Amino acid sequence: MVAACGQGDRNSRVGAGRFALCALRIAAVCLLFICYTALKTPAAAQTSVNSPPASGTTNIQTQIYIPPMDQRHPLTIESFGGIMLFETEIGGRRAWGIFDNGFTQTVVDTSFAQSIGLDDDPRGARPRFGDMTTLGGKLPLKFVNGVEIKLPGQFSFRNSPQLSTDLSRLTPIFGRPISLAIGKDLFDRFLFAFSMKEHSFQMGQSGGFRVPPQAIELNLKNDPPQIDVVINGHAATLMVDLGDNHFMALGDGAWSRLGLDQLSVTYGTHTAADGTISPSRTAIVEKVSVGPLLFSRMPVSRTLSGPSEGDGRIGMGFFAGFSFVIDQKAHKIWLFPLSKPVDEPGQDGENRKAGPKN
Repeated sequence: MVAACGQGDRNSRVGAGRFALCALRIAAVCLLFICYTALKTPAAAQTSVNSPPASGTTNIQTQIYIPPMDQRHPLTIESFGGIMLFETEIGGRRAWGIFDNGFTQTVVDTSFAQSIGLDDDPRGARPRFGDMTTLGGKLPLKFVNGVEIKLPGQFSFRNSPQLSTDLSRLTPIFGRPISLAIGKDLFDRFLFAFSMKEHSFQMGQSGGFRVPPQAIELNLKNDPPQIDVVINGHAATLMVDLGDNHFMALGDGAWSRLGLDQLSVTYGTHTAADGTISPSRTAIVEKVSVGPLLFSRMPVSRTLSGPSEGDGRIGMGFFAGFSFVIDQKAHKIWLFPLSKPVDEPGQDGENRKAGPKN
């Protein structure tokens, strides 16, 4: 779910591109090539499936169209505040979207839907049939008529009916009107490949990624997907949230359990998808490990945390240091570091390093 850190958090973050282990230029090339051919059917394909809606009262019929390989090309992504944005087409009109597997369902902005003439779908039991829980509160959801949504060069889909909610609170965060959030329902179905080096995205078939030996493989568990990490010598489980720009963010209970209460902190704010702004704090933790990766002197934040997140979230502050492939259905993430490890003066004059565990 979208979560953005305020100035205090931002000042304490280390540039995510500095976290990586080693230069793997060939891995980046492999990533682009393999993901481009990840779909097992190179010809055009169309699938139709039923998805249960958040309310459990109305079926959502989803039609997905995958163009032929000779018509496919990577979708350009932009990073704003650490979150991935892209240009999309909704009902033939250009708009901005975000990738956020923290959203349980893919949603369009209600005002945008109205601006292109989408009416409330009559199959809904009532116009507002339920809410989407955020870290700050709730976002009301409702059905609108189905509409074709395109991620140019990758795939298009049509949900009938289509879920909508108010995404206007995201505009101040990203400086652009956000009209689409690609959510967990699509992440659970397909493989998503992000080249942070080339600033591009490609979609593939779950289970269709041919893993090169340079890839760093992480196992996902639970639903929503979570990763085991070690913070300050203590084990923790964090939800993978591509809509959060923290390196790692913990709830109050995990923060205390992991022994971070005694660390000096900087204060900032945390903005949830519904616009709620809450206080946060960030400490520099001496040792953090994720799978085979060991990081020194990294920023870990204390924010609001939801019950489905485990001990907290691992966000784009971590993943922006890698090109990566996420296959939630296969319970895997593969990382491709962007750069060599570097020494960087810490706040106390010492150096920060990222590298493999010994």
